[in-house]
Amino acid sequence: MSTPHLFDSHAHITFPQYTPQERAEVLMRAAASGVTHIMNVATDEPSLTQSFELMVPPDMRVYTAAATHPHDLKDGEDPLFQIVSTLAKAKKLAAIGETGLDFFHAPQTRIEQEYAFMRYAELAAETNLPLIVHCRNGFQALIPLLHTIVKLPCGVLHCFTGTKEEAKAILDLGWYISFSGIITYKKADDLRQVATFVPLERVLIETDAPYLPPEPHRGKRNEPTLMTHTARMLGEVKKISFEEVAQATFDNGKALFGE
Repeated sequence: MSTPHLFDSHAHITFPQYTPQERAEVLMRAAASGVTHIMNVATDEPSLTQSFELMVPPDMRVYTAAATHPHDLKDGEDPLFQIVSTLAKAKKLAAIGETGLDFFHAPQTRIEQEYAFMRYAELAAETNLPLIVHCRNGFQALIPLLHTIVKLPCGVLHCFTGTKEEAKAILDLGWYISFSGIITYKKADDLRQVATFVPLERVLIETDAPYLPPEPHRGKRNEPTLMTHTARMLGEVKKISFEEVAQATFDNGKALFGE
């Protein structure tokens, strides 16, 4: 039986944790493990430029998304926005993001984060691109903001770690929820319970590489080939096979991000 195809819906292959040579090797290992589609998320000009220069193996598709991460907003400046806007309007990007709200790591820039998030969200609506959203300790502000957007685009809340009620609010928008390697962690019972609630047709899986490696690789640099652990855990909590998880999340990734 052939290896099921997997879609890593969120990775940072062009972050400096990987050298250019290592990036090629990471992608080759991913392809060998069945990861045939990857959404590479850029958060600054170097990672964005390098995304278009990746050496991608045959039969693999690497998409590019871009936005300034909420951690990186300072003094109201967002020099990446105009670059992202130009590329999005030229149909060079597959998604806008990751953008969003993080009042855990950067509560001091709340106003800047909300302003930047709305700009990126409105750009996604204008260009009919999906939105990749990061949210930590900002959920109470996120949902009202989303409801103000005219012609809200489809999107995904990436690396979801919230509650069942927060998941429902995202699902009510018609959006997707993405689970990372966190779902494999020993103390993540609450998150696994949320995963049983989210319908399979609205689930994505991701690595968030080079961050958040799954058990038993915690403490090491993450990469897309390790996403099989996340897929298997999702199968366990939903009481379905690895192959069913792979197929559903692969189809969901293609439906959201296009082909």
